[in-house]
Amino acid sequence: MGLFRFLKRKLNITKLENSLNLLQDTILKSNDNNIKAMGGVNEILNKLDNFEKDNLKKEQGIFEADCSFSNWPDNQTFNFAVNKLYHLTDVSDFSHQEHSPLYDIFLNSTDKSIHKWHHYFPIYERHFSRFRNTKCVIVEVGVDNGGSLKMWKKYFGERAEIHGIDIDPKCLKHQDPEHGIYVHIGSQDDDAFMRDLLSAIPKTDVFIDDGGHTVKQQIKTFLSCYPLIGENGVYLCEDLHSNTHPAFYDAHWNFLDFSFKNAALLYAWYRKPYSFAGYMGDAIKDHRQNRTVAAVPLFTAITKGIHFYDSIVVYEKGHVCLPFAERR
Repeated sequence: MGLFRFLKRKLNITKLENSLNLLQDTILKSNDNNIKAMGGVNEILNKLDNFEKDNLKKEQGIFEADCSFSNWPDNQTFNFAVNKLYHLTDVSDFSHQEHSPLYDIFLNSTDKSIHKWHHYFPIYERHFSRFRNTKCVIVEVGVDNGGSLKMWKKYFGERAEIHGIDIDPKCLKHQDPEHGIYVHIGSQDDDAFMRDLLSAIPKTDVFIDDGGHTVKQQIKTFLSCYPLIGENGVYLCEDLHSNTHPAFYDAHWNFLDFSFKNAALLYAWYRKPYSFAGYMGDAIKDHRQNRTVAAVPLFTAITKGIHFYDSIVVYEKGHVCLPFAERR
């Protein structure tokens, strides 16, 4: 019982929904006489829909039972947390997004050329605002109708250089070199193309993956491009709700799982062969002598943080100093 089982049940619901979606797709594409004999596709889909609803209700009851945390020694504390944090709430309680310069640009667009989720804009503002009105380089995978390239240009300013990447040659019409907007045609599946492109353009300050959304594309693009963006750059992968949909799941990991593992690497300083206490003592001594005391993955030494949001993960690059503590 308890929180871990509660979350596991949540994940099982997602698996149930995904399985039903696959089954529905299979039925819709089938001409089997047995399906027709059962009353046709619509009736079967109705049965599946009812089955899904019944199971969701059943699972919800289990969620509430699990949230009692009856097996925890401090039951009162966990009941308090469940009541304050994990209870279901009416979505109407959620407020609208606060206005910001970038969000206002989006809201004032009337040509339907930009497609973005509204809740992304506070995240963009939080991580991108320091580059505004500077000489910066922005790269976005996924050009579509070209609206976001114009939006980024308006937001980052005249000195910003905007690069869009898309597999569709028709997207070249959105290029505007005179105003610092460039479009490159190629696939994010092509590792060599992505590496060559990022090596050819100036160091990237902001990289946005809004491309094909398959988990393999998201992971491969990160592995090819993160090492090549600027040393204080920002890497943002969005629309990660696609990681829950079977149509986009073409690898053993999804990008969220991959990023959770990367998050663990931020703590590589404290792992064996050093114990925490022993390492910290050595770190103080060797720091004063300007010597490196441990080998860690380069990722650990050049990544300041990883931020997780609804449908977005943001990596912030930067030189990470050797951590040490002392009493003064």
